[in-house]
Amino acid sequence: MHACPPRTLVLLMVVAAFSTAYPTTARADLGPENVLLLVNRQSPTSRYVARLYREYYPDIADWQILELDGLTDAAGPSSGPADEILTRQEFEGAIAQPVRDFLLGDLNRLDQILVLITTAGMPYRIEDSDPQFADAIYPAGTDFTLVGNNEGRIDAATVESELAALWIAQEPNNLSGVAYPAGIDSRIVNPYQGYRNTPFDFFNRTWPDDSPYTWYVVQSFVGSVDAPLMEGYHEPFRLPDLSINPKFFPGAQDRRCYAGMIFLTARLDGPKKQEQSPIFAVRRMLERAQKASSTHYGVDPLQANLIVDHAPLVTPIWRLDQNRTYNLSPAVEFLTGEDPDFAPDAAQARTRFDTAHAFTQVTGVSDLFFDLNVAMSDIAHDLTFIHDLREATATQPADLQEVAQTVPGRNPDQGVLAYVGFGVNGDEGHAADYISAGSDPASPFLPLVCGAICSSFESFNAATLFSDVQTRPNPQGKLVDVLAIGATGAIGYAFEPQTDALIDIEFLYYTLVADADDDGRADLTYVEAAFSALPYLSWCEIVLGDPLMRIAYGPGGMATEEVFGDVNRDGNVDPYDLWLVGQHLGGTFDHSEPDSQSLYDDRADLNQDLVVNIIDLWLLKTSLL
Repeated sequence: MHACPPRTLVLLMVVAAFSTAYPTTARADLGPENVLLLVNRQSPTSRYVARLYREYYPDIADWQILELDGLTDAAGPSSGPADEILTRQEFEGAIAQPVRDFLLGDLNRLDQILVLITTAGMPYRIEDSDPQFADAIYPAGTDFTLVGNNEGRIDAATVESELAALWIAQEPNNLSGVAYPAGIDSRIVNPYQGYRNTPFDFFNRTWPDDSPYTWYVVQSFVGSVDAPLMEGYHEPFRLPDLSINPKFFPGAQDRRCYAGMIFLTARLDGPKKQEQSPIFAVRRMLERAQKASSTHYGVDPLQANLIVDHAPLVTPIWRLDQNRTYNLSPAVEFLTGEDPDFAPDAAQARTRFDTAHAFTQVTGVSDLFFDLNVAMSDIAHDLTFIHDLREATATQPADLQEVAQTVPGRNPDQGVLAYVGFGVNGDEGHAADYISAGSDPASPFLPLVCGAICSSFESFNAATLFSDVQTRPNPQGKLVDVLAIGATGAIGYAFEPQTDALIDIEFLYYTLVADADDDGRADLTYVEAAFSALPYLSWCEIVLGDPLMRIAYGPGGMATEEVFGDVNRDGNVDPYDLWLVGQHLGGTFDHSEPDSQSLYDDRADLNQDLVVNIIDLWLLKTSLL
């Protein structure tokens, strides 16, 4: 492998074998009893996606479905990127306040509901309430300069990131007698970021009260970047010469805003073209998540790789990689649950080379010696981590095959479980369609295993979920492209995030795969991994995919498309599938009559025209011949 001969690769594996396994906190898994599904009553797609999710989690009770009124259908037959946007008033009146009222209507729900799930068909981009910041969010685009120059004043956000801060990111007068809402301007430090081996349900739940909370704009070390809001006692002090050592800057202490005050959020949505429905993509995502979570299928750690495809020529590099973690003091590696009611002090925030420390946390290897670094992880059953520091060279499928040939015992059919790269912002010359067209003209994008999670350091890769619309003003690689080629989940940005808001790979990768108790399953769920890595709430991030997916280690497999005609997903096409299609004949996904979907089943709709009819029967009979 480039600059990494086989003998060195073995050495990195030996070092990794002696890395420290940290104890886990006593936990109960997040489960279907902890979710609330939010549904746009005006969107048949949204209602159908909720139905799909309950097929995979039949224990979700009827009361865990909250239908919302007053929203545009963002996934109808005539919908487009403009329908993905709603005003701040529409968000507050049609989504936020109904959810607050629902939860406060039964205080038991506040203890039980930990995860809010939005569904395809709901708008997800909240435009700024100030007309002078209208271009922070516009259809399929964002004015990144406008956002960068006004971060502390912007109140644009994603629905999902705002819902995570449901009790916090409000105007103080929205709830009478409540002292701690931080307002809606700027970003809020995510109090769950930096935790490892700590399940979200460890934290005691809380809701609005009259306790005093103090919010500060904490210090940023990047002069052009507005700092976020953080709760606690803030003691200003003179900063050192940042040109020499940009690592120390104030945080907050005596904090009372802790993880029990927020919600984890995720969205069930997928790539769609205008005039098409995303329900088929959502079905594929849920199928992959179910497989990845099953010990009978799961992820083969000898087939799967974690990849960081770095971009050494991005300058100044420390602005992208030396991100601060406001929950952690400089000497703290990560957080473990110690007090379920309070956040830890962080009088000085921590900052360091995020992706390099991700490599160390997962593998135990403390240095990146080569252009292409490879090591195995003892906390994830010998899963392989590839940290690619080569200039102007993207990680290729051939690199995965060289790992298989070099590392003993590897499955020759290699794939990717987690991928983060710089995309069009890197030094490899990527075009905006590098995912769908291939990482370069001569080769396809990396192959993915079931359960694969992808992200990228591209400013607004989630500015639209329509696959046939380019982001504006500059085309970016889009999250929907990785979902279309087999990813199970994706994490991205609905408008310009600024570099300090980029997802923290150090926590995402470890928490996604770590099996510290060695029971054959990752210790935490996908949504816990995602939120342990998100720096801010009330901002631009969005987590796509099944939040309850929890990686299981098993025989595994690639995220290939299902066998055409395999209606019951048993791996075979047989007369039973023909019988099943017959049971759904006449079913129609009628956008004007949602109740007509009762007979409709997307798995029986082989040509995906939203009707189950004689053509589907003919297609299945042809495949049986």
